[in-house]
Amino acid sequence: MISLSDLQNSQTLTDQHQDYYILMQEYSCSEIYREIIHFMDSTYPKWNSNKGIGFWAAEFVLNSIYNLKHLEDQFHLNTPDKLKEIYLYLKESYNESKASFVFVLSDTINIDFEKEYLQILEDNSELSEFEYAKLYEKLYFGFKAMVMKKVTYTFEK
Repeated sequence: MISLSDLQNSQTLTDQHQDYYILMQEYSCSEIYREIIHFMDSTYPKWNSNKGIGFWAAEFVLNSIYNLKHLEDQFHLNTPDKLKEIYLYLKESYNESKASFVFVLSDTINIDFEKEYLQILEDNSELSEFEYAKLYEKLYFGFKAMVMKKVTYTFEK
């Protein structure tokens, strides 16, 4: 039986990932969507992991579709010209997004690390400063490596 809590959690997930749901429901079969995913996967293989733009990937694709929609109406542009415009836009937009994402991800990692390891660090506060620093570094860099590998969204081609 589904509880109110289950429904609230489901609604929270839907709200948190709204861009992804819109992409998959409304655009996943569109030519522009397929071209964006093809270019991003080919040019930036880790773009949708936290080594790229991670949890911003769905918003990036959706915004790119909205910003490139005008090309569908421009029949005077031949396909190579359209692709060139799409690719140049994606390259510039991705580089800007990634530069911003680095700061957001760094803050997210620090906050999540503190939440995850606060008790362990408190339990080891009696260690010498050197040993505590070694423990902190081991935990932090292990946690960061795990987060960097994470892929929030996968996109069908």
